Amino acid sequence: MIEVPSAVMTADKIAAVVDFFQLGTNDLVQYVLAVDRGNDRVSDWFRSLHPAVLGSISRTLRAARQADIPTIVCGEMASTPAYAVVLIGLGADDLSMTPSAIPRVSRVLSGIDSREAAAIAAECLDCETADEVEALVRRRFLAQWPELFASENLPPARD
Repeated sequence: MIEVPSAVMTADKIAAVVDFFQLGTNDLVQYVLAVDRGNDRVSDWFRSLHPAVLGSISRTLRAARQADIPTIVCGEMASTPAYAVVLIGLGADDLSMTPSAIPRVSRVLSGIDSREAAAIAAECLDCETADEVEALVRRRFLAQWPELFASENLPPARD
């Protein structure tokens, strides 16, 4: 399980001795951002599209590819269509989710071009803040795939 920053930082070494990675996005976001999503006082800081989180996911997926091992990405990111597109863009090819999420995610993923998702994900990695990434995702997804995404299905606009 890759769920903590130390595992991400040593993913290349771990990949050399395991058969696969299971990348748990819920815990990864929590520990990378040091935010308890169950604590109402700080849960607004739990931002799945934070550049540090996306960089951690990208680094982990790259280490797995270089070691020629599969990575299964699970958690809320894999179950949320817009986030699943970003994950595909980062190079994920195996998402684990609750059965009820499969139709929504499948419909969206079958309607995108993975090269376009990769281009958007690369732009996300260049962003400096979660606000910037979320705005980019909203803007690019609505322009690229208006038939797949409504504003309410994208990260909320923050003031």
